[in-house]
Amino acid sequence: MKKECWLILLLLAVLWSPVAAQDDEELLLEEEEEEDPWRGWSIGLNFGGYFASKKTGGFYNGLCGVDALNDPNDVRCYTIEERLSPDFFLRDWQDITNYYQILGISVPNDSYPMMMRYNPGLAVGVNIVYRFNRYNGIVFNSNFSALKAVDQFSLIFLGGPLPENQQNDVRLFQIIGREDRVSMNLGYRMGIESGEPANWYLQLGPAALFTTMRSNEIFLADRSYQLFLGAANPNQILQMQTRTDEGLGGYAAVGYEFFLKDKYTFDISVGMQNDNVTLLSYRERVWNKWLQLTFTI
Repeated sequence: MKKECWLILLLLAVLWSPVAAQDDEELLLEEEEEEDPWRGWSIGLNFGGYFASKKTGGFYNGLCGVDALNDPNDVRCYTIEERLSPDFFLRDWQDITNYYQILGISVPNDSYPMMMRYNPGLAVGVNIVYRFNRYNGIVFNSNFSALKAVDQFSLIFLGGPLPENQQNDVRLFQIIGREDRVSMNLGYRMGIESGEPANWYLQLGPAALFTTMRSNEIFLADRSYQLFLGAANPNQILQMQTRTDEGLGGYAAVGYEFFLKDKYTFDISVGMQNDNVTLLSYRERVWNKWLQLTFTI
């Protein structure tokens, strides 16, 4: 009987050994995962350049090629010719002609800039990451940019001192459009180790763009004149009430990340975001680009 008991105990020990070994391996793996120093939340600050597509810059060229009359704020867009006409704005027309000592203003057919584009903008924002490990994680990125589209338009002054060559008195003036943008995207980061202190990475995901048109102005006679006004009747001029319009899209970015001590990282990335830019009733799907530096803790 004793011999049989020992045989049974020996058999149980043999059967239990693989199970115990497997449990020990799983426990060891769990401990290693828990001890991964890169796993968890981190937050960073973004600083970089934003390069808006020139396709939407033409919105501000003074031609009013957008139907904004049905806007809830009753916004009316006046062309440069209408804004400088005595039929619409007599007082402004008188101020301008008196300032330049001329009898009238003519707007030539080629006055309006046809290749108007944005200046590069400064982008600042936040970068929030949840890392599964050193190479993979979920990233939420948000940046603010104040943009300015700048170009020139031409006017012909009538009734003033004639040039010596007897040609038309043609002069150039500045036209500027201003808008604010908030770009947000949520993506998955896939890293590729290139060395002990750094990784290459790729990010992909959905994105949203929030656009606020601030102003569209022409500059002459030492002052500015708004083209978008908050009333369809020029005898009741009101400042336009700004509003923010949103559009959805997606993005892709590639970057290089440097790992510092105590979970600090520094990375540089370039990205392209496919946005549906919305300005009042105007919509245009374009690719906007950015160059971004991020410091994360």
